[in-house]
Amino acid sequence: MPNRYIEFVKDFSEKNNISWNCAVCKIKENNLYKPLDKKQQKEEEKKKDEELSEKILLRSINSFKKRYAQIKTYDDFYFVKSAFFNRSKEFQEKVKIKTPKFFEQISADYERDDDDNGELKTITVKKRKNRKSRRDFKT
Repeated sequence: MPNRYIEFVKDFSEKNNISWNCAVCKIKENNLYKPLDKKQQKEEEKKKDEELSEKILLRSINSFKKRYAQIKTYDDFYFVKSAFFNRSKEFQEKVKIKTPKFFEQISADYERDDDDNGELKTITVKKRKNRKSRRDFKT
């Protein structure tokens, strides 16, 4: 990802149909480029960081969805579930907001429905019971 100055020079050279070196010279002579002050730089960096974190979040969610779709056994489910819940609480909250249906699937308890060979036929979702915290109980 090039910095702002390089992008500015590239655009200037393309608009004026001149070489890169000539564009740099004209920009310096005429003082055309004005760098951002520190506050603006921080805001721009923060915006880029947020966009990047959003992309990473979506990739992580898609990765978990693929792994969830490939579940064939009961143990596979709990492997994916433990991998999901070992991530940070912030990540879990973002997933809950972005894809509530997937969050409900991954946080639910599952019942086994085995056939005679011990292989899994179906996995059915059981709604998770709301548990009271210890603070809710009166002593």
